[in-house]
Amino acid sequence: MSLFGCAFIAGCTSGQRVEADGLIVLIAEPANSGDAALLSGKLTDVGGCVGIENYAVVWPHGTRVSGEGALSLTVPGQPKVALGDQVHVGGGVLFEAEERRAVYSIAGVSIPASCVSAGVWMSSPSD
Repeated sequence: MSLFGCAFIAGCTSGQRVEADGLIVLIAEPANSGDAALLSGKLTDVGGCVGIENYAVVWPHGTRVSGEGALSLTVPGQPKVALGDQVHVGGGVLFEAEERRAVYSIAGVSIPASCVSAGVWMSSPSD
């Protein structure tokens, strides 16, 4: 298992690409606000990134990643979840599958082309 980035380090202010159990978790830089739509579904592998259903998700700053045993996430203000669990996250669609690009960066994190097979969701920070 490879686990790196600053998801566990206090004071990090840029976006992250944390690798754990062969998947990439995209974590945004700090933000004060975001969209208020709701995405619900199962936490899953979306082209090598951790996402929900058919969207790769850029998770809010402060999201913690654990790769001990099965990969799990703890999003600020929510309980710990693992792949296959039902999750709900506020935010909005960055782009749909038909808007795919080879390279895309947002919220301080570069999103790999493989992760945007169905679209990308930008999660909002927790209040």
